[in-house]
Amino acid sequence: MNKVTTIFTVYKRKSLEEQIQRMKAQTVDSDFIVWQNESHVDISDLVEKYNLIHIQSNHNWKYHGRFTIPLMLQTEYTVILDDDTLPNPLWLESCIELCEREICIVGGNGRLINPQNLIRNIAVDQPDKDHEVDFVGHAWFFRTEWSRLFWQDEMYSLWTAEDIAFCAALKVNGGIKSFVPDFTVEERRGDSDKWKFGVDENVIQDPAHINKHYQERLHVVQQYLNKGWKICLS
Repeated sequence: MNKVTTIFTVYKRKSLEEQIQRMKAQTVDSDFIVWQNESHVDISDLVEKYNLIHIQSNHNWKYHGRFTIPLMLQTEYTVILDDDTLPNPLWLESCIELCEREICIVGGNGRLINPQNLIRNIAVDQPDKDHEVDFVGHAWFFRTEWSRLFWQDEMYSLWTAEDIAFCAALKVNGGIKSFVPDFTVEERRGDSDKWKFGVDENVIQDPAHINKHYQERLHVVQQYLNKGWKICLS
């Protein structure tokens, strides 16, 4: 058994094979699982080609569903990737080192909550050092056992804000911090090609949808602050 399980996310983007190739090129081997919401993309050829564990639902569980998988895993670590994230070869190696040194979730990028304006997060996605943040996105690398700390809480939104809720829950329930790594060495960067898929037609642009998105995220932030979440800038 490998030390890491990589969970890929499939919805409408056709990025899976490139992501698989990126993860196969890592200096640390991992097991592969694909979480697919609905059936917008046919990946049956890739499932056979790479002998993938493929979990597909005819219901769109959006962003939270994939976070249930670690509850059933036995690998020491799990990494969950958004479908627009393309890690470079030393990503897993650097994640393990930082995770163990800081006892933290490691992400592809990070945000700080602005205590003066809770919905206006401060981006920290190209630090010149390992940087503690309030929550991370694009990728979540963590000790598999920590997933239980997430699901012991009420889910204040199942529509969005899984990034906020996951990091906040682990901080409140287990004292687990969130970090983005030093990206000054390009080979360590976990999402160096994120804009290749991150600005395509699958990015949501509808104003009503965006408004709900921000309202739900604000609600989740407020609920975890009420539970005692200590943000970095407080």
